[in-house]
Amino acid sequence: MRRRAILLAYAATVVVFLASLVQFHHRNTGFTELIGFGDQFEKARLPAVYDAPHFVHYQSPGYDGQYYAQLAVEPLLRDPRLGIALDTASYRARRILFSWTAYLLGLGRPGWILKAYAMQNIIAWLLLAWILLRWFPPSAPRNLVPWIGCLFGVGLTYSVRFALTEGPALLLLALGVAAMERGRPWLASGLMALVGLGRETNFLAGGLLIDRLPRRWRDPAALVSLTVQAGFLLARREWGSPWWRAGAAYCALMPILSYPVWEGDPGAIMRVVLPMSVAFNVLLVRSRWFWPLVVAGNLSVLHGIHMLNVPWLAALL
Repeated sequence: MRRRAILLAYAATVVVFLASLVQFHHRNTGFTELIGFGDQFEKARLPAVYDAPHFVHYQSPGYDGQYYAQLAVEPLLRDPRLGIALDTASYRARRILFSWTAYLLGLGRPGWILKAYAMQNIIAWLLLAWILLRWFPPSAPRNLVPWIGCLFGVGLTYSVRFALTEGPALLLLALGVAAMERGRPWLASGLMALVGLGRETNFLAGGLLIDRLPRRWRDPAALVSLTVQAGFLLARREWGSPWWRAGAAYCALMPILSYPVWEGDPGAIMRVVLPMSVAFNVLLVRSRWFWPLVVAGNLSVLHGIHMLNVPWLAALL
């Protein structure tokens, strides 16, 4: 009976995630609202993208996903108009992996490519939910809480909500860790190489291959979580664990990141150090201080729920 209740809780978490996404789906444009195309950059858009059905946010500059989506329509970077269509072409082009995959999934057709690009984070989230069961099996309640912390933390939910690269990159990283734990270093190395094409900051996790004042009460949840996560990993020092080696590098990265990465609500920092959050939750399961740390280290879930506007819960925040 207890195991059935735990399994239901795991299943309910996935159902809540999918139910939260219904509001972003539209009949003719699919989930392209998640990409964040803004009308203020409409004239600079690639013609093929402009003509393809997609959701546009009016009176808005849009968000970063619109640039990666345009790269997906022109994945070989041959169109000189990319210099105008992208805010910083050289910077965006370094993260082209998931633009390539969207192009393949969309069979080279712009309308399908945009829908495929928007869907990638959703698919990555669902696959992560399954893969993370390797470290958080549905055998005890104490595994459920950090599993939810990984999936609904603001870093991952932000990637889903704005069709960014962090979610799919985290999926590859998790597969790389699993490969390393299974004694397949060559497979792990290949996956880490792909991770770098998706988001270059994830190269910091390569160590696994070596044997502002708040306006609302939920706003400081994110920084508290990061502090607890980094402090736990630095105190733990488990070099034999691939997850620790992956996460510890981000503890060193945090102090040298520039101000623009930290600013904002909740700021890009939560996405940049997303692998550290998963490493924290994986290693925490065995800690005797599990319950206070799992709560403090996953407070960003509150912001994640707000980010996805989760039915019944977001209104409470």
